[in-house]
Amino acid sequence: MNTLNVGLITNSPRVDRNTLQQTAIAIQAQVDSPEFKLWGASGQVRCFDDIRILLGEGFVPIYIQDDINKPGYDGFHVFNNSPYAYVSSQGVWPHTVSHECLEMMVDRQGNFFLWGPSLIDGQGMVEYLVEICDATPLPVASSVNSIPVSDFYLPSFLTNTPGPYSAQRRLTGPLQLDYGGYICWRKGDLWFRADRFNDGTLYKQQIQMPQINASYRERIDYMTLPHMKQLHARRFKKTFKLKKQKISATERSAHHRHSQWLVKEFKRVAVDEAPATEVSKKKKKPQ
Repeated sequence: MNTLNVGLITNSPRVDRNTLQQTAIAIQAQVDSPEFKLWGASGQVRCFDDIRILLGEGFVPIYIQDDINKPGYDGFHVFNNSPYAYVSSQGVWPHTVSHECLEMMVDRQGNFFLWGPSLIDGQGMVEYLVEICDATPLPVASSVNSIPVSDFYLPSFLTNTPGPYSAQRRLTGPLQLDYGGYICWRKGDLWFRADRFNDGTLYKQQIQMPQINASYRERIDYMTLPHMKQLHARRFKKTFKLKKQKISATERSAHHRHSQWLVKEFKRVAVDEAPATEVSKKKKKPQ
């Protein structure tokens, strides 16, 4: 089993020690879950105040900082002999910490592939780059303390074998991307990518892998922000749209309410207030 111990450390005044500790507890619960063990990965997640102690005890760091020197990104991880990550303290940072931590534990080098059927008809079997949190990027509430964490897909999601397909069951079928999710694969020397937008539109296209001295995972991170800007600019061109999935107004509304509830719940945990209640939308009675 692949073991990687991850230490959380911050110098940001936005991040209080209690929330950082609760985040470590929530992620440890994910790492210890039967679903995560399907990836053959394990490890400890702890908080540290001193980087020297963190490194001395054999942990790899996730730094939570106000400025990660990468505009437009919530976080990213780097592979250089040993992996490490940076996460912005802006927004719902525990979700991003969970995302980076789980992906580092599963793939320490950023070059892990699994074979599966292609999303493009007639392409046959392809190699998917394993990025377990990118297909389902929306936050979910931890089962142990309601801290927002990342869902992650399971091997069955790529290999087209019987489910479940993600730890929190957000993914309902193999290769079925969640809102805002993406996935990358290669066929020989050619690379491809699929993105699903919040309106249900699914785009699939060939991409040019950056020729830089980095892991495949880092190269995808390097190109993601420019790729998304270009994709949004071109998304309404007829030749660019390949498939559109219909999303009902009810489903879209429920997704929006769930996102709002998660943000409220995160704020509650941070200041130890009474629990927020997730409620269904009620129809107004006629006057």
